[in-house]
Amino acid sequence: MYKKILKIFIIYVSLCFTLISINVSATIICKTVDNLDNRITINPAEPNGNFEWYITPVYVTFHAEDDIQLAFIYYKVTTQGQADPNWTQVDIRNEHTAKYNFTITINNDGVHTASFYAVDHVGNIGPVHTSGWIQIDLTIPELSLSKEKISFSEKKFTADATDITSGIHTVMFYVDDFTDPAYEDTIFPYEFLWSGIGNHTITAKTYDFAGNEAITELSTSKSSDFIFKTMPKKIESNWATLTIIMQCISDRNAIPFGDLLEKNARTTNNDPTKKVGSICVGGITSPVPGYLYLFGDQLFPLKSGKTIFLFGGILVEANFTAEGAPIKTVQFYLDDVLMNEDTTVPYSVILSTKHSGPATIKVTAIDILGRSASATLNIDNYLKLV
Repeated sequence: MYKKILKIFIIYVSLCFTLISINVSATIICKTVDNLDNRITINPAEPNGNFEWYITPVYVTFHAEDDIQLAFIYYKVTTQGQADPNWTQVDIRNEHTAKYNFTITINNDGVHTASFYAVDHVGNIGPVHTSGWIQIDLTIPELSLSKEKISFSEKKFTADATDITSGIHTVMFYVDDFTDPAYEDTIFPYEFLWSGIGNHTITAKTYDFAGNEAITELSTSKSSDFIFKTMPKKIESNWATLTIIMQCISDRNAIPFGDLLEKNARTTNNDPTKKVGSICVGGITSPVPGYLYLFGDQLFPLKSGKTIFLFGGILVEANFTAEGAPIKTVQFYLDDVLMNEDTTVPYSVILSTKHSGPATIKVTAIDILGRSASATLNIDNYLKLV
C-alpha cells in the first residue's frame, strides 16, 4: 500500500508542489517567479517649469528585465481627478529578449502617475512599479484686458486671467515698455489704477505657476465705452439734439428695393421715382457736444455749452440704420473735406485738424440704394498741439 503526502512550500516568491511516494524517489515540480529588475525613468529627469511643473511633454520609459525571456508589458497613466484607466498590453513575445525598454509620451495637462509591470515567458508576473507625480502644464493662460474711466485723468485696467491647470501666479502691468512693471498683482481681481493723459499703451503680462506666459495690451486713447460707462445720461440727452439736425434725403433716381430683389428686372408696376423708405435713424454718437476734451478724453460739461478740444485727435463715432436696405458706407467730413470712410459697425474715425480754431464735423451715411443721410456737429474751438 502506497501513501502519498502533499507538501506545499511558499518561500517568498517560490511556489513548489512536492509529491512524495514511498516506493519511488521524490519528484519535485517547481514554478519560480523570476527576479525581474523593473524600473522607470523620466525625461526630462527634473521638471523644466516652475514649482515642480513640466512645461513640455514628458517621456516615460519602462525598463523590464527577466532571467530568461519577457513576454508582455502592461502599463497605464493615471490622471488626478479622472477615472482609473485599464491596463494597456504590449506584446513582446516575438522579441525573444530578456531585457526590454518601452517608452510612452505624456503630453496632456494635468497631474499624472505612470505604472507598469512585466510578465515573463512562463507567466510569472513581476511587481507593479509606479512613478512619482508628473505635473504637466503645456497651455498658456487665458488673458484679456479691459479699462474703465474713474475720473478725467484716472483709469482702471482689469486683467481677466485664468489657468485651469496650474493656476495664475501673478499679473504684471506695464506702461509703454517692458523695462519694469508699473504694478504687480497676485490676488484676483487683477487691477491696476493708472493716472495720466494722452495716448499710452498698457500691457498686461501673466504667468501661471508652471511658468507659461500670456500677454495682451490696450491703448489709453479715448473710446466710446468710456462715455457710456461714465455719463450715460448725458449721452442720451445729447443724442436727441444730434438726431434733430440730421437731414433725411431720398434719391429719386435710386433703384427701388423691389428691383434689387428681382435682379433689376423691370416691370410695368415699377416706378423709378418711387421713394423706398429712408435713413432717418441714427446720428453722431461721439463726441458729445458741450464738453471739454483733453487728448481725446471727455472731461466735463462746460457751462457755456461749447465743445472744445485741447490737443489730440477727435474720435468721431456714428450709428446709422436704413429702412429696407443695408448701409454701404459712412463718410466723415471735416470742414466739408472728406477725411475718411468706414464700412463696418461701429462707424468711427479719428480726425485731426491742421489748424487751431472752430471746426465742423459732418457724417454722411449712404445705403446700397443710393439714399443718404447726414448729421453735423460744430466744434467751437480746437487747440492744436504745436
